[in-house]
Amino acid sequence: KWRQVSGTKAQFATTDTASVEVTLPKVSEKSEKLTFEVAVNDNDGAIITKSVVTVVKQEVVVENDPGK
Repeated sequence: KWRQVSGTKAQFATTDTASVEVTLPKVSEKSEKLTFEVAVNDNDGAIITKSVVTVVKQEVVVENDPGK
């Protein structure tokens, strides 16, 4: 199962599969680190967790104005 541990809230398409699809948020800072964690049960019933850090960068809009 996937979950978000830190950062601006992202939107999960699903959280209970081996791979995950996430819609990342727009961030107000130049960049922001979002931390996600996945937990799985191994064959012996133990729970294993791993974390992934993703850096989201602020979207930059460039306007082309040929009249300038």
